Amino acid sequence: IDPEDYDLEVDRCEKPKLQADAELEELEVEISNVRSLMEFAAAELKLNEKEWDRVLASNVYSQSERDQAERSVIVSQNAARALENQQATLEAKRSRLNVASELAKVQLQKANLDLSRTEIRAPVDGVIVRDSVEQGSYVQKGSALFVVEDTSRAEVRCNLQMDDLYWLWHQDTPATVTDDPGGAAYQVPVTLATV
Repeated sequence: IDPEDYDLEVDRCEKPKLQADAELEELEVEISNVRSLMEFAAAELKLNEKEWDRVLASNVYSQSERDQAERSVIVSQNAARALENQQATLEAKRSRLNVASELAKVQLQKANLDLSRTEIRAPVDGVIVRDSVEQGSYVQKGSALFVVEDTSRAEVRCNLQMDDLYWLWHQDTPATVTDDPGGAAYQVPVTLATV
């Protein structure tokens, strides 16, 4: 069967898989960067909290110094919270990209399966005895394209005279009708023949 359409479908299905894998790699880099930024934000928050504690511990401070220290703590807390939210969003995005990658993988497997079905193989060695489809025709799934006759064995029908049957019956062991009253003696024994 002409594989051109199926080759194109395989190519089309490979692209989303590659894209999903690239997006996953990019996401991992983003998550790693956010984790590093979270460490810096936590360190900055710790420093600002120490500064806040120093300002409060000293009984000599102006209102603007107190406000500035409090503002620094709040800004650091907001930055840390924003990075935590960004990381949670990226983790959710990872799940979505994993599903997209798996879907692309399944579509690619289906396209490869369809491509593999463009080559027809008979389950036996034989001769095509009936060809139901002409070259260039369109066929539907499940349509019979041809009939193969197995040539590894053949049944040969022949007309034998009574003396030929007698000769077959007595080749190896002499059997007569009286040896087996059930009728097994009338059966022709297995006889190898070259045709």
